[in-house]
Amino acid sequence: KNILDKHPQAPMADSTNYFYAVSYIKEKKYAETMEAFQRLVRSYPDSMWVPEAYYHIGLCQGYLNKYDQAKATYRFVIKNFPTTNWANHSKDRLSEMTGVGFIFQEGMANFDQQLYTEARKKFYRIIKDYPKAKQADSAAYFYAICSFKQGAYAQAIQDFRDLIKSYP
Repeated sequence: KNILDKHPQAPMADSTNYFYAVSYIKEKKYAETMEAFQRLVRSYPDSMWVPEAYYHIGLCQGYLNKYDQAKATYRFVIKNFPTTNWANHSKDRLSEMTGVGFIFQEGMANFDQQLYTEARKKFYRIIKDYPKAKQADSAAYFYAICSFKQGAYAQAIQDFRDLIKSYP
């Protein structure tokens, strides 16, 4: 980082910035990774690393539970760098982010953060839109648990009855 700060226009500075950012990924320091890749795209907009940097920014946003931002970043890569492998990878990630597994993951993230109303919405969507998905029984269970956690005990009892009826 010191080299980049002292010599931002040195030959290969963009590559140095790229590998600096990648080192954070390996350590699972996603906020720092994102910041380093954002610096790369700001400082070296014509670099060959820019499409990949944006892709990694999207990954970091996802790891930081900023799903809407991640989706927007992937769409940006697809639109602005359509002939790159990073556009293809972005399409794959975007596809993963719209499936039932992702919805369940979002619901669980909300549940873990005690955002039970938001979690219930996600779990309900799975129960109604994907009743045969492998996550549907777990979604129904956590849907009922959210009612219980919110103090809606009569609703929780009904939700558990629905769970037992739908997923014996």
